[in-house]
Amino acid sequence: MALVVGTDTYATDDQLEAYALARGITLTGDAEVLLVKAMDYLESRTYKGEKTDDDQPLQWPRSGVYLSNGNATPSDTVPADIVNAQCQLACDADRFELIGSGASVKSKTVGDVSVTYADGSRQFSVLAGNILAPYLAAAGFSWVTRA
Repeated sequence: MALVVGTDTYATDDQLEAYALARGITLTGDAEVLLVKAMDYLESRTYKGEKTDDDQPLQWPRSGVYLSNGNATPSDTVPADIVNAQCQLACDADRFELIGSGASVKSKTVGDVSVTYADGSRQFSVLAGNILAPYLAAAGFSWVTRA
């Protein structure tokens, strides 16, 4: 299977390999499969702004995306952070499932807090979450008050 940037993926195999190498990560899985798993996660998220073209197959590029510094992201390219997030998620997917019901707790202790997760359970990629945070739409919530 050959992934096509802009259609199936944001990152190439070479970008993933360079990202992993720079961080001392040795990938054991197939790069394309890992990139697809990362895309499944990325495409399930809700981002700021809107697709530049309604007919584009992926969420990015987008228009109307403003970061906390007030700068808009270019509407004709995919931000490097999104490519890096895909690479980080692909590295994570080599170690655990990205999309699932959550991590299963095998044991827990309340006094002095201790948690052990079941082997193979899903974990949250904090690094990928931090990379994506500026681009994600805020989760909606509302206040309920009593009159």
